[in-house]
Amino acid sequence: MSYAVNDIKKAVEYTESLTINVGLDPQDGKTLVFEHTPAPPEDIPTEMLAVIDICVEYHQRCVFNQEYQTNDVNPPFSGANDPIVDINFYLEHYKYKLLEEVKKGLASDEDESESDRKISEFSKVMLKMRERTQKKK
Repeated sequence: MSYAVNDIKKAVEYTESLTINVGLDPQDGKTLVFEHTPAPPEDIPTEMLAVIDICVEYHQRCVFNQEYQTNDVNPPFSGANDPIVDINFYLEHYKYKLLEEVKKGLASDEDESESDRKISEFSKVMLKMRERTQKKK
C-alpha cells in the first residue's frame, strides 16, 4: 500500500504529538483505560489512522507487558511507587519505538524493497485482519 508523502508526514507529526495516558476506569476503579490526546486530524486518511491505531495498540501492549524494558540493556527507572505512574512513564519514554513502528507501517512499497523494513509480527497480523474485514464489507 502506498501513501502520499505529505500524508505520511502528517501522520508521523500526529504520532509525535500524541500523548497516551493510562488510568483507572472511573466506573469500576479496576479496569485500565488508555486515553489518546489529541484527537487525530481529519485530513489524515482513514487507512493511515488504522495503521497508527494498530501501532499504538502494539506500543501499549509492549509497555504493559514490559517487553521494551526486558529488551533494553539499561532500562530507565521511573522511581514511582505507583504502577500507573510507571506505565505512563514508559509509554512516554519508549515513544520513539511507537514512531519507528508507525514509520514502518506507513512506508511505501518502494521503501520496503529498498530497506530492510521489519514491521512487528503483531502489526502484520492486525493489518491483514483489517484488510480481510474491509473486503467482506
